[in-house]
Amino acid sequence: MGSLTIYELPAELIIHILNALDYKTLLHTRQACRLFNKLYQNAAGLQYKVELAVANMENGPPSGLGAADRLQRLKQHQEAWATLTPNAQQIVPMLKGSVWELYGGVLSQARGSSTLAFKQLPSVVRGIEDKEWTVSGLGFDIRDYGMDPSQQLLAIIQKPARSSVNNEMIQIHLRSLFTGASHPAAHDPAVLTHTPEGIRHSFTIQISSVFLGILFESRDELYNELVIWNWQTGAIEMWMSGTEIASFQFLSDRHVLVGYVMPLLNVDQLGAPPREPRLVVVDFLVAAPEKVEAKRADFVCSFHFPILAQWAIPLAVSIRSDPAPSWTPHRDLQVPFYTSRDERLFVVTFWAADGGNVRTILLFTLTSSLFAHIETLQPGEKKRRFAWGEWGPMGSRMMMAPTGHSDTWVCYVYGTKFVS
Repeated sequence: MGSLTIYELPAELIIHILNALDYKTLLHTRQACRLFNKLYQNAAGLQYKVELAVANMENGPPSGLGAADRLQRLKQHQEAWATLTPNAQQIVPMLKGSVWELYGGVLSQARGSSTLAFKQLPSVVRGIEDKEWTVSGLGFDIRDYGMDPSQQLLAIIQKPARSSVNNEMIQIHLRSLFTGASHPAAHDPAVLTHTPEGIRHSFTIQISSVFLGILFESRDELYNELVIWNWQTGAIEMWMSGTEIASFQFLSDRHVLVGYVMPLLNVDQLGAPPREPRLVVVDFLVAAPEKVEAKRADFVCSFHFPILAQWAIPLAVSIRSDPAPSWTPHRDLQVPFYTSRDERLFVVTFWAADGGNVRTILLFTLTSSLFAHIETLQPGEKKRRFAWGEWGPMGSRMMMAPTGHSDTWVCYVYGTKFVS
């Protein structure tokens, strides 16, 4: 009995084999012969795999929607974005509270000093329902907060009693997103404490899986501290301090991307500022839990900006990338697809003084662009410095910021989409 060729196999079996391929190989296979191309054109599951990759999406959990329905909805989603034509419109009034947050499809706003109002933003295409609720009776005033709807986590910073006092202890309460009670997965008690140097701090809060990172920025700009906790155990994973720490974002489940720039205030004290702002990659899982000065801290590698002109002075840098590297929607939503975890857009805003003007520059780069260089490091190699010419021209895009680009409006990037 002779062996069968692939052309003699049942179509269903060939489709099953093709479905095991990654999307790039699948596209090459489709070009190999007419049979494979015909099977592709008649198999919604194969088309859906390719369209997910094109849209930088991942397939959602099993539900009543099959591959054909998911493919149709994904195409509707992409068309709506391409034409900026929404499937439905709704006006959401902003409250007059002092703080607000938009993350993972949930808008939250402070109502008064100790109440938070939440709205789950609906989606016709992805089947997300409109939902509203409030969390009140916290027992303290809110200074700032971050949230992760996928883990139903609220990280709320209690307003200090006397913000003008040096070295005042900051309390971070770990609460449930829906009830305001202590989060069941947090350590007992569900409160983290930290006493940063300086006065009248502002906070940047980021959550990625079991890790909570907070950048404490002192009003006098002399004391900045970046602390990363495992919020479930309460243990500090990394603690860095330094005036040059300007911003941070989680890059992976173990890496954090830190923006370094020497502010104008310290030029007279420290001499001429460094002419190259840089993005520093730190492995926070091997970092010291004790306080370490940023200039002495170990790091994996750094990505440098172009050298500035002699008359230009770097002022500040901000890094934005949402959602977190490993973020997925909460399983209860049963969405058909969601933003891929393999690729994220990082938007770096850089401000520099150029004579009497302040220039605002945007740098766009992707997770894959950064890791293409990180993965070239030898085992155990540390503190590799990538000059601009090594990574920037081919791995990023730099442009002047659009008129009116704000340093306080922070929700302008999601997945690989940027809005201005």
